[in-house]
Amino acid sequence: MEISRVILPSGWEWIEDWHLDTLSVNDADGWVYSPDVESLKWPESFNPLEFANHARQRRWIRTRKQISYDVKQEVSVGSLKPGDSMPLPLPVLTQSGVYILQLKPSNASTHDEYSWSYMVDKPGQPEGFGKPKDSGICISSLTESEELLYCSQISGTSSKGSHKLWFCVSIQATEIAKDICCDPIQDWCLVVKSPLTFSNCLPLAAEYSLLNMQPRGHFVACARGVLSPGETVKVHTADIRKPLFLSLLPQKGWLPMHEVVLISHPDGLPSKTISLRSSISGRTVQLVLDHNYDKEQPLLAKIIRVYAPYWFSIARCPPLRFRLVDLAEVKNPRTIAHLFRSKTSDEEILGEITEEEIHEGHTIASALNFNFLGLSASITRSDQEQHFGPVKDLSPLGDMDGSLDFYAYDADGNCMWLFVSTKPCPYQSVPTKIIYVRPFMTFTNRLGQDMFIKLNSEDEPKVLRASDSRIAFAYRKTIETDKIQVSGLPSEL
Repeated sequence: MEISRVILPSGWEWIEDWHLDTLSVNDADGWVYSPDVESLKWPESFNPLEFANHARQRRWIRTRKQISYDVKQEVSVGSLKPGDSMPLPLPVLTQSGVYILQLKPSNASTHDEYSWSYMVDKPGQPEGFGKPKDSGICISSLTESEELLYCSQISGTSSKGSHKLWFCVSIQATEIAKDICCDPIQDWCLVVKSPLTFSNCLPLAAEYSLLNMQPRGHFVACARGVLSPGETVKVHTADIRKPLFLSLLPQKGWLPMHEVVLISHPDGLPSKTISLRSSISGRTVQLVLDHNYDKEQPLLAKIIRVYAPYWFSIARCPPLRFRLVDLAEVKNPRTIAHLFRSKTSDEEILGEITEEEIHEGHTIASALNFNFLGLSASITRSDQEQHFGPVKDLSPLGDMDGSLDFYAYDADGNCMWLFVSTKPCPYQSVPTKIIYVRPFMTFTNRLGQDMFIKLNSEDEPKVLRASDSRIAFAYRKTIETDKIQVSGLPSEL
């Protein structure tokens, strides 16, 4: 048998290399002799000079020892801040011992203390299979995988009482050298992540609750908070092996149509949408839940983003109210009766966006089909009846750089000329489209004194103050061509 083919049984390790056994015999080269092969009996030896022909034998040996998992030889790796990295000490990478990587949270700002981490078994794997007791990640026999670890609270003043913190460890290998005569050389990287990352990709702050479903069917909150627009939270208190649900309440009166939605389940598909209803206008919106769901990797760190298919972004305008109108019947009449219908009956109102639900110039919307959608607007004044302007076909917005203009009216018949365009979302890799609404004309005063403006002969003079910048005005629309008049005194207009 070739020496290189000797395989150690499970639970043993080599502690030295192969060498000749010279201590058991008197020969310096380790040989024992006999008249023939049948007479060879280790370690007995005959004098080879007594025989014309003889047989000889020597022995190669190597020492092994049984692995004891009860003996704890710890090597401190150090403290890692978020985003940091460090190499593992060389002794833990040698084959002379089995080293298990464990971690625990370190936060000087709290008095909570946690145990060193334990690794959970993968689904379908017997508990403790192939792992030492109280195991972590075996450094000497790494394989590419996703592992889930937890640390138990052992002391502290947490209001939640004794609980666990969870961590995902992604074990990754990069091949850095390869030779035909030997195995590839790999650079191993262990990345510690939160088991759940949740991002608010809405233009509104949102209150969220993450809830674990218990075996008896009741919910237990594992994380709660408020996320600002574009903010991400890393959740370490969620056990991703259990069904996990989300409750979301964006600001400005948005309420869920279903109390909670499923975002993670060991055996089922998570929800891809979440439906909301405005308590102000009754308008409904369907948000998108974006997952990195992988059925083959149930312990993969979950990354979830919530975003709206569309935003409205309104700036430098007076308070506005918008009306979304279905133009499908207008563009595709199905019967000749369409010719005798009134214009109002053809335009089905899909919803209204009120000034009260617009926060800092933003509000959210479901997926929109610009080819069959119209938009009208009203300038809202307190204690005045709404007066919407003509409906504008939004189909030009379906083009890559499409834009359009239309008029919003107030109850007195004054109008404001508006410009509408679409742009991508500022959040990276989020497919939201933003509908920008801006005044078609704005005025900036750089004279250093107040001045007066009229936009046509029938318009009332408007004051453009010395400090005004990018100001828009509503004015009286006439059949005449608009001509701007400017003066230092209202009597001169």
